[in-house]
This record gives sequence, C-alpha cells and structure tokens, in this order.
Amino acid sequence: MSTSKIIRCQVFQFSNGTKELWIAASDGSRRYSQFIAPPDQSTLALLADHGIACQTLVQGRDFGFRDPNRWVALLGILILVTGAAGMLRWAWKKESMFPALETANP
Repeated sequence: MSTSKIIRCQVFQFSNGTKELWIAASDGSRRYSQFIAPPDQSTLALLADHGIACQTLVQGRDFGFRDPNRWVALLGILILVTGAAGMLRWAWKKESMFPALETANP
C-alpha cells in the first residue's frame, strides 16, 4: 500500500472580490478529501514552505461566471412566460379585429 499523496491547491478569485482556497488530496487513483476556506497569508506561506504551489484562477479570465441563484432564474422564467402570454393575447386580438375591418370597408 502506497502512502504517497498528491495535493492540488488552487486559489479562486471571484469578480466580487472574494477569494476561496481549495485544497484537494488524492492517493493517485481517486480523490478522497477536499478543503475549502478563505485564503490568508499564513496558510499560503505554510503551503509554500511544504513545497505545495497554489495556482491562482481569476473569474472572467480563467473560468466563467457562477450560475444565477434559484430566485433569479425563477424571475427570468416568469418574465419569459408572461411575455409569451402577452404576445399570444395580442396576436389573438389582432386576428379577431380583421373581419370587422373588412366588413367596414366595401
């Protein structure tokens, strides 16, 4: 049984200014533990002292944006459904007005 571990360290910097330190350890065949915390200088210095390099990833440059939360998505769906219903109602009213216009103009 091998006791060597592979440690992957990443610092994510988001567009709102927050940062997260992600540390994942694996035995080479599977990942078995993950740690997420705010990065501070002492933790980063400790990792550097042990020879563990941390990759810094910036949102918008290195990775995309987070998905909207559930309420923003629900609001967007509600706006789209309301708009579609309004367009269908407008089209239905417009069709019913055509026979009246044709009979008024001989």
